[in-house]
Amino acid sequence: MKHRDPVRRRLWRHLLFLVALIAILVLGSRSALAVAYTGPITKHPDNSRYFMHGTACEAIYLAGTHHRQNVQDAGTTYPPPAFNFAGTYPPADAARANFIRGWHWEHSRWIRNNGVNDWIYPLPFARTGPGNANDGKPRFNLNQYNGAYTSRLQNRAATAGGEGMFLSLMLFEGFSVQELDPGELNYPNHPFRWDAGGTQNNVNGIDGDWVSPSPCNATNCEGAEMHTLVAGKPPAVTTAQNNYVCQMVQSLNGYTRLFWEVSNESNSSSLSWQNSVAGVIRTCEQSLPNRHLVWISHPQGLSNVALFGSSAEIVSPSKNELAVTATGGTVPGSRYQTDPPVTSGAKVVILDTDHLGADCSWCDAAWVWKAFTRGYHLALLDDLGSVSATQRQNVRRGINDTLGYAQKIRLVDMAPQDENQATPCSTRYCLYTSNNPDPVPYAPAVPNGDQYLVFKPNTVSNVTIYNLPAGTYSGEWFRVPSSAVQAVASFTHPGGNKTFTSPWPTNAAALWITDGTNYLCPK
Repeated sequence: MKHRDPVRRRLWRHLLFLVALIAILVLGSRSALAVAYTGPITKHPDNSRYFMHGTACEAIYLAGTHHRQNVQDAGTTYPPPAFNFAGTYPPADAARANFIRGWHWEHSRWIRNNGVNDWIYPLPFARTGPGNANDGKPRFNLNQYNGAYTSRLQNRAATAGGEGMFLSLMLFEGFSVQELDPGELNYPNHPFRWDAGGTQNNVNGIDGDWVSPSPCNATNCEGAEMHTLVAGKPPAVTTAQNNYVCQMVQSLNGYTRLFWEVSNESNSSSLSWQNSVAGVIRTCEQSLPNRHLVWISHPQGLSNVALFGSSAEIVSPSKNELAVTATGGTVPGSRYQTDPPVTSGAKVVILDTDHLGADCSWCDAAWVWKAFTRGYHLALLDDLGSVSATQRQNVRRGINDTLGYAQKIRLVDMAPQDENQATPCSTRYCLYTSNNPDPVPYAPAVPNGDQYLVFKPNTVSNVTIYNLPAGTYSGEWFRVPSSAVQAVASFTHPGGNKTFTSPWPTNAAALWITDGTNYLCPK
């Protein structure tokens, strides 16, 4: 449960306004409000479900796609063919997409059970030798870093930023240190593999598989303990990991459209280690100009309740564990696929299809709208062959359309309606403006009647807004399957309940109603 002083939690926004107002007096233009904040993307101080970047007048909703080889290249030749990063993001059918999840693989080469072994290039550590690693290339030096890898990260950050997109960068990968599928081992080609009297992938004598029998073999070769703080972990392993983290954080500190993801799907014992990595990031940035957010995504087998209790500002839950509700309770995790429970604001939550059923055979544009109107951010894993092109296009269209409305509506002042809350919208998939959209503790925000954005599933034909204040309103209906728009003519309402009949009663649709209130802060 949040325990925040309502006065203190608004102080940051008010200070930003003060800076902006001073700038207005100096520059003579309301557009000077944009100078209020120039640091990295951060959690919004006044609406904690969303991000802020550039001005406290705007809350940012992130939605986009990602591919597992979008930072490092992969292929059967060495070096592998280059991934077309600039040509992939944003997708042509999701022109407004504003988020990319950047992947990282720790191992140099796959060992697959189908006999096709892909190279991964570049890796962070320099391959100086002497001698060769298991993959036949020079051994790694864990005290020296590969400039090509650092340049690759900087290129990805600059390219994403140049497109107006935000980028997360992953530091570790759970499947690089544990068996992916029977017979598919990645750790034999990991820089931290070092067997006394056997294969030695680094020149430093650092062994990341100290728990398993040595040397590792075709049936027992994992370094999953590296992603933990288990008793007996060699200090040299932790030091090498932490030094690598600091090296990456320092090299990317100047990029503001960026945050760090600790690891993808490490094991269920990894949370304390991931929290410690988050601490390393923050410690390394203490003497640097910028502070970046930290994301911890679904450790395999770890409860979502524990995940939400992590030190990260951003989390991504799993459908295989209980879903966390706004009141701190739990419901079946499968709800994330069908009816995501409303977010509390305790964490910024990204629903990543990689952790909710990666094939995404269950997801569509309507699911995107459900998640958006419940306060989530979205990431679509877009490179699995089991997902049809039509399916992916459908989800990307939902991303495009919700981002369009996030930029149109007054999102900074909007709260999502709890699914157990009867008002203000009959479908309960609803974002609505409030004078205090982020109340403490988790009490429902009180509508102020300025704007409503309501998602209507295809199972209902009408939308009722309860206790709509007296005033003059206008708006539009939006047909989710086709992105068609039909205006709602201006009308004067005497106050009380107001029912709107959809022009597409059997299709999923969204209704946007606004009283046209002008705000001090321009969008």
